[in-house]
Formats: sequence, C-alpha cells, structure tokens
Amino acid sequence: MDDTRPFPVQAGTPYRDEERRMVYPKPSTIPWWLAEIAYEEYSRVYGKTQSIERLAERGGFCREELVRFIRGLK
Repeated sequence: MDDTRPFPVQAGTPYRDEERRMVYPKPSTIPWWLAEIAYEEYSRVYGKTQSIERLAERGGFCREELVRFIRGLK
C-alpha cells in the first residue's frame, strides 16, 4: 500500500443545486493502492481483459462503481 501515484476518478453526474443551477463535478484522483483494491473486485466481476493501467488511461472508475468495488458489491 505504498503506491501513491494518482489514479483517476471520473467526474460525477451533473446535478442542480438548491438554487437550481447546474453543478458539474470535476474529476478527481485516489491513490493507486486504493484503485488496486477496487480493481480486485472489478476483475472478479468483469475479468482481466482490461488492465488497471488501461482503466487509468480511459479515465478510471466512476465514483459509484469505485464505492461498489471497494465494498465488494456486485
């Protein structure tokens, strides 16, 4: 759990705030070691046809699936 390289997390879904203005969440990052934990569950569910490096190149996990994979839910 030493790898602190940034792993991308996709921007969230746009939504309206209390004043009905559109809010567009920005992409963020998590440490690579945390992405590896999520990738373990991802690869159990979907297989390893896409490497963790390829996922990072394509923008990483979305926020919802990241939480799901870390929790180990399908």
